[in-house]
Amino acid sequence: QWLLSGTPLENSVDDLLSLLEFIDPVGDHGSARVPLRDRLREVQLRRRKSDVLTQLPPKRITRMDIELTAAQRKTYDRVEKDGILELRQLGTTIQVTHVLQLIGRLKQICNFCPSTGQSSKFDDLNERVQSLQAEGHKALVFSQFTNATYGVRAIDSRLGSRSLVFTGDQDHFERDDTVRRFREDPD
Repeated sequence: QWLLSGTPLENSVDDLLSLLEFIDPVGDHGSARVPLRDRLREVQLRRRKSDVLTQLPPKRITRMDIELTAAQRKTYDRVEKDGILELRQLGTTIQVTHVLQLIGRLKQICNFCPSTGQSSKFDDLNERVQSLQAEGHKALVFSQFTNATYGVRAIDSRLGSRSLVFTGDQDHFERDDTVRRFREDPD
């Protein structure tokens, strides 16, 4: 038996214990009371990206500041102001999830203005994709959002036939077909 988890070390202890119970219910010693670290050493194979992907170039991070369109800026400022007021009204009942929700809404607006559909990020992305295509290259674009208002489906609808969509809500046949088309289709 084996189990694959992409982020077991970032999960909670309960998540790790659940994974261990699934793969090795009683442990090699016949007891589930073996300390967690010892059980992990017995059953876990951990590989670092640097150990297995030596053929990849080092990661490069390029920071780009892209100004929002006027409509995006207006919407962003309004949502930020209203969101901060909502957070203050929560007082002592405020939770991290409330702050993260506001950040998520602001990030969505940075992708596409909900009232106009304008997007400085998309305009920049479109220019880059056109340039890459003209040079015969392909590109992968990652987004936290998948929907047609703020995410990859919004990008896809604007790029048209130049793009393929690959998201977690597709079944494995759709995802496999997308990967195949990306690899085989020169366009």
